[in-house]
Amino acid sequence: MVELDDAFKEVLKQMSAAERLEDCLWELESQLLSQFQAERFTIYQKDANGHEIVSMYRTSRDAVEEIRLHVSPASIAGYVAQTQQSLMVDDAYDSEYLEGVNNQLQFDHSFDQASGYLTEAMITVPIIWKEKLVGVLQVINNVKGGPFQDETYYMALEVAKLIAEKFRYELKTGRGPYDQLVQDGRLKLDQLEDAETKAASTSKPITEILRKDYEITSEEIGRALSAFYQLPFHNYAEDFKIDKALLENLNKNFMATNYWVPISNDGEKAVILIADPSNEELIMEIQNIIRAVYCEFHVALGEDIHKYLGIDVKGNSKMDAFTNLDTLIVDARGLDISADAKKEEDDDILNQDQESQVIQLVNKIIAKAYNDGVSDIHIEPHKGAAAGEVRFRVDGVCRTVMKIPASLMRPAVSRIKILSNLDIAERRKPQDGKISLKISGKVVELRVATLPVVNGESAVMRILAAGDKAMPFDKLMLSDANQESVRDFIANPHGLILVVGPTGSGKTTTLHAILALLNDGERKILTAEDPVEITQPGLQQVQVLPKAGYTFAIALRAFLRCDPDIILIGEMRDHETAGAGVEASLTGHLVFSTLHTNSAPETVIRLLDIGLDPLNFADCLVGVVAQRLVRTLCPKCKVPHKPNEELMHRLKHFYGEEYYPELKIDEETIELRKMGDKPTCDKCLGTGTRGRVGIHEVLKGTTEMKKLVAKRAPVAPIRDQAIADGMRTLMQDGIWKIFKGSIDFEQLQRVCHH
Repeated sequence: MVELDDAFKEVLKQMSAAERLEDCLWELESQLLSQFQAERFTIYQKDANGHEIVSMYRTSRDAVEEIRLHVSPASIAGYVAQTQQSLMVDDAYDSEYLEGVNNQLQFDHSFDQASGYLTEAMITVPIIWKEKLVGVLQVINNVKGGPFQDETYYMALEVAKLIAEKFRYELKTGRGPYDQLVQDGRLKLDQLEDAETKAASTSKPITEILRKDYEITSEEIGRALSAFYQLPFHNYAEDFKIDKALLENLNKNFMATNYWVPISNDGEKAVILIADPSNEELIMEIQNIIRAVYCEFHVALGEDIHKYLGIDVKGNSKMDAFTNLDTLIVDARGLDISADAKKEEDDDILNQDQESQVIQLVNKIIAKAYNDGVSDIHIEPHKGAAAGEVRFRVDGVCRTVMKIPASLMRPAVSRIKILSNLDIAERRKPQDGKISLKISGKVVELRVATLPVVNGESAVMRILAAGDKAMPFDKLMLSDANQESVRDFIANPHGLILVVGPTGSGKTTTLHAILALLNDGERKILTAEDPVEITQPGLQQVQVLPKAGYTFAIALRAFLRCDPDIILIGEMRDHETAGAGVEASLTGHLVFSTLHTNSAPETVIRLLDIGLDPLNFADCLVGVVAQRLVRTLCPKCKVPHKPNEELMHRLKHFYGEEYYPELKIDEETIELRKMGDKPTCDKCLGTGTRGRVGIHEVLKGTTEMKKLVAKRAPVAPIRDQAIADGMRTLMQDGIWKIFKGSIDFEQLQRVCHH
């Protein structure tokens, strides 16, 4: 072990004195890089699934916004995470050396390709606490060139050790309601971790373990829960009796299983005790069940709720056995669902008196999802006799809404497969299908995907409301500069315009908003989509059927024989489709399409990588719009606040000091918006967010950009040129929307990493 110099010890001292890891890294980044004599470093944390590591802090800001790696030899950091052994590599591209370490070890160079950065020397060390992996620290490229010195390796070990000891809790993928006990000094972090481990292994409530093993009182637990959930805490009182009339017509098993109970209700306001106030879907169900103008929620211990219900806590594990269908779902009163595609549109749903329990279950799940504005329904089995669960995705976030007894899981998935004309006997392979149905007289389509998993078979249904209108262009919340750029794009008579982003980022919505501007009756517009989600009068829209051999490429070539002016091709998935799109744009057509890429500059590289001719692509490129969706603050309960100096400093830093003046922010009078403290807000159900808004970056196909594309330039110069041409990054556009009061920094960071 080498002796570490005083300057490095001082950096460690400052890190140790910091309260939060990210804050101290942000402040000490340049000093750490100087001590490491490195160009970059990255800190990974384990993902919630435990099978991946994901970058939680990176010194670089390139086109790759997030690095996500499997815990496997498929990458150097993934290998270190798997083996929990440090690794020094002099040249990441030396495959012979890597094979000598492990015959499966590889360097994942895809991020170099995406960013245009060349990785050479690497030091990768695991961050370990109590023999468990917490994360990985990776130091990249000696500033002097060549391999790192041993001294840097020992420095990396010390930093990893400090992170494990002091900041390990920050590397956890979520925060818990009992952190306050640690912060108050009432409980040590080690003790809380031990209590969580014991609770998981014994299936006992952690509150019971905290009280018995660590002598934490109910009042202390209550204060922590109240601080975390921002709700009043209700402690159990022997002399407090719940009026039996409150529990009439309520399912006691459902309340016990989900840990909630009403303690008062005068018709105007109902007071509800609940053990998990973060379960927004359960809160929604309770509000539908309880007959009151509004519900006020108080947090309480699960065992106390059982006491009020008169249930012995020891009988906990038996509760699921008594849960019937009515406890699983909110009654779909007054809803019409018809899944028989052969029926006439005016036919009624199957008579529920004649339906089986499973048919009712599936119908009501779909009805509830449609009424709640859900985009995707996830039906997921669990191991053995454990109940499966139904999760709804709303505003991009999945949450559990109900449990399904294990005995009903396979029949429920089979029912879904019958409705979507899939093979119910085939459970070993994934299958895709569609369901056409009516809800309250409106035709709705669901895209269905089944997947064999270790615990059975899961199903995902995406709700596609047929006939939805295109969103008005001015509702896309484009900045003035981006809106002007897009209008300039579509003024071109021919060329290629791309809208890119991950699945579910609103690409189709943006494209149809743009097409609505062009849909003036004077131009022939053809679209090939999979599926057709939004329809517009005046557009000729085609549903491609890849399984039947009707692909995007075939549809596009057919379009060229139909005298179109404008063509929308749903996705450029392969060289054939992309090549046909370029060919169409070069022969006098304005072509729109999408691609699954992380940023606008990366899109150019991706299309070149799949084999497009650089000269032809450069010639036809009009522009690229990249986007993400960010959860917006609830318009009803968001409140103004004066940003502190630290937040303003961060916003300036991430927007870029050189560009910040263009926002023309008056820091003396500026007010931002944040989540309010109204847990019963009827708009957002106490979540603080309602709906989503797009953040965008727009790359223009300028003359200088076309020259770079023709030369197959890497991402970095393409990004630099795009910025010089006026592009502002997703992060910058998000910060602009923070100043506009639509979102906050926390929501922006969820989708846009620095």
